[in-house]
Amino acid sequence: MYILGSGFSKNAGLPLGTEIFGQILSEAKKTILYGNIIKRDMGKFIDFCQHGKGMNVNEADVELEQFISFLDIEHYLKLAGKDHWSDSGNKTQHAIKNIIARLLYCSREKISNWELYEAYGRSLLPGDIIITFNYDTLLETVLDSIGRSYVFSPDEFRLYCNDPNRDRPILILKLHGSLDWYSITPYKSRLQVSMNSQDQYWEHKHPIFSFSHEWKITRAFPYLDNKESALANIYRVDDVLSLQTETPSVTESPYVVSPSYSKIVYLNEIIDLWFGLSGWGNHCSTLTIIGFSLPEHDEYVRQVIYNIVENYLDTEDLKGIYTKPPLRFVDKISSERDEERLRQRYPFIEFGKSTVFKNGFGMECILTEDELKEQEIKS
Repeated sequence: MYILGSGFSKNAGLPLGTEIFGQILSEAKKTILYGNIIKRDMGKFIDFCQHGKGMNVNEADVELEQFISFLDIEHYLKLAGKDHWSDSGNKTQHAIKNIIARLLYCSREKISNWELYEAYGRSLLPGDIIITFNYDTLLETVLDSIGRSYVFSPDEFRLYCNDPNRDRPILILKLHGSLDWYSITPYKSRLQVSMNSQDQYWEHKHPIFSFSHEWKITRAFPYLDNKESALANIYRVDDVLSLQTETPSVTESPYVVSPSYSKIVYLNEIIDLWFGLSGWGNHCSTLTIIGFSLPEHDEYVRQVIYNIVENYLDTEDLKGIYTKPPLRFVDKISSERDEERLRQRYPFIEFGKSTVFKNGFGMECILTEDELKEQEIKS
């Protein structure tokens, strides 16, 4: 099992979470959206900070999570009243999600250090589990290139793993969504409003679902035990970059959970991906955490990571079966301050008893051929 954060994608040329806001604003300022929409919301947030919280800030001081959290509260509670834009987000939220998708999109040609990521992909075994909090499609691009099978649904993963006539896939559990996922729910809701109109029916056009013949659209979760699961409304778009035009859309955006302190309220459509996670980790032959610093705005994730780590370290019912290696932890640790920060964020990990890689994600972190053979024997 692997748990991935943005540090996993850093060597591919993608920005860390702490770096992306400046790039978002830079991209927005190349379009009319910054002056017409985002600048106004930014002004409202700075005014709130200065007069509502007594903080002296300017745009350069603003952190992405704080700004998006401000927008999330306004949107979720419908504080704008009749000016409430849509159930899936306001204009700035949609624009920022589309800019993020453009910034994080990575074809094979755009991926730096391809050999590193290809080596990682080839080290994965059928039945491996990857829990990721990243929006990017780096992992999928690598696995597609080397011909490895993967699924996004735990239900589909269990179905294939229990079928002796099928090869076991790799499970990629994207707990914060993906830049190539789109929900059909808002479109269905608008169609329903149109059909229920007492005046006249009008056709609501959606840039993806109204033109399905132009896009390669597939269900992200083609098999679900619960046919009523909201995951059935999530679709995957093959050529997502073509959707990201010069001016980002302010009406539709990928299904990614905004980077904010309030993101837990936006997990509704993919909440089933979180089902039962507190019980995972016990029977993994290895557990590796790569580039996930457990940031404060993801505090609710702490419960999940804590339980998985505790389950992995608990070997009481595995005595006589196999001995697990130490937990593997990969991060960029260049000073005592960095190390202390991680210890504070992960008080439940005994770093002295873990295998720690301090230079970030690199070749030395990838399981060796001997280690992989040992995994195959255990599984």
